[in-house]
Amino acid sequence: MSKFHCTAAILLSASIGLSAQVEYTIDADLSDLFVTGGNIVVFGAFEFPVLELEPGSWTAPLEDTLTADLQTESISLLTDTKVRATDHTAYLPGTPSDPGVPAPGSFGLLFPSAPALGIDIIAVTRDLTFSLEDASAKTIAAGEFDASGTVWTVASGVADLNAGMPPQSDLTTVAPVTSMPTSAGTIGDDG
Repeated sequence: MSKFHCTAAILLSASIGLSAQVEYTIDADLSDLFVTGGNIVVFGAFEFPVLELEPGSWTAPLEDTLTADLQTESISLLTDTKVRATDHTAYLPGTPSDPGVPAPGSFGLLFPSAPALGIDIIAVTRDLTFSLEDASAKTIAAGEFDASGTVWTVASGVADLNAGMPPQSDLTTVAPVTSMPTSAGTIGDDG
């Protein structure tokens, strides 16, 4: 199973001493979503590893805002929070209307399936938005919190495939995953 790793630097738009629902802007220059490898099963019979399409294609900048319940010593994301993985690098295949022209995507994945299927499968994710939910509040200490345990569910997004059957796959059917961050989330003051 693939896992998502997230490092998030969040700019605070309210005072940390308040107990309230607050909205944060994700600093896209400091925030990335990192997808790790795993395996995929095709046609219920063939299993292939998931590899990077090219160096760096497992990482996408995050953008958007987070809505959270901020208490004096804790934070938890509210269920209506959505974040977007930025379509930042042009990959092939392109979109279904022009598959031969590289188009911006968030992640590029390679499934080395040629020995069994006659072609290596390539998937490029695009327009990928996640809804986020915390099962419980996370303790804030010195402006940082443990960002693990957040459930990431694909709210919208597609994977464009080179194999052509289908040329595009709806990613909202992918099972939710739980984040395993590579560093702590941080709260900063934007003012």
